Amino acid sequence: MIRTSVPRDFTRVTWGVGVVLATLMISTACSSSEPAHPAATGSTLYVTPPPPVVNTAPTGEVLHQQLTDAVTRYEHVYDSVYLNPRQDFSVVDTVATGQAADSLRSQAKQVADQHLIVSGEGKVLHVTVVSTTPTPVVSSLPATATVKSCTDVSTVTGTTPDGKSVVDPKRGPQTQTEYTLINATPTMASAWRVSTLAPSTSPCDPT
Repeated sequence: MIRTSVPRDFTRVTWGVGVVLATLMISTACSSSEPAHPAATGSTLYVTPPPPVVNTAPTGEVLHQQLTDAVTRYEHVYDSVYLNPRQDFSVVDTVATGQAADSLRSQAKQVADQHLIVSGEGKVLHVTVVSTTPTPVVSSLPATATVKSCTDVSTVTGTTPDGKSVVDPKRGPQTQTEYTLINATPTMASAWRVSTLAPSTSPCDPT
């Protein structure tokens, strides 16, 4: 990952059921000399309540792995967009959303417009989970998570057409980025998307 100085209808159904039940009750009363079934005389109907909903959203190591995979996918697309800034940007929506997606498209456009030459790719070394907000699977709200990613960017370079480096001189061989991710479908591992990210810093926090 390059770190550069470039700015980065129900009523009809229930009514119909009532008509059918009323017709059946009248037919039964007219065709049988036996007393009506207790259910037809207003006896209490007991309904077993449904079992409680269990949140099957992942936690612990499974969640950590999902978030690591999501960040790795994002950084891979980040690098590919910089390396080929004139490609189809629909790939961005597979890893990012909101501000993060808009920012990535904008930065790639600047790379293309300024004819910058980018080479190398970053390698995610480790991802640390800062916080998570798990969401029950029946909720309409997305799950969220904040993570810090440490990435080896030692092979990533960026230069102007005349050879001048555009890499931030304060950038070290490793950079740390804090990401906020959201998942509108918590049971789907691949549904995590980066929504916001803070400016990268060097070096990474000690593990």
